[in-house]
Amino acid sequence: MSISRARVGRMVRKELRQVRRSLDAEIESLGTRLKLVNIVLMPLLVTFAALAFAWWRNQRRRAAQGAGA
Repeated sequence: MSISRARVGRMVRKELRQVRRSLDAEIESLGTRLKLVNIVLMPLLVTFAALAFAWWRNQRRRAAQGAGA
């Protein structure tokens, strides 16, 4: 029993549509993750870096004051 070329073509197009939908969903998921990083994690990272820098400067000042006294 043979399948006509037209039917094979329809089946292939249907599979390609499914693959495209799957890829679109994966791209959307990656976009959502990137937004999460940009909106939430980067400000937290910058805040942590600023606090660490302030702490480090404070430690240096205390060490300098202790050495000079």
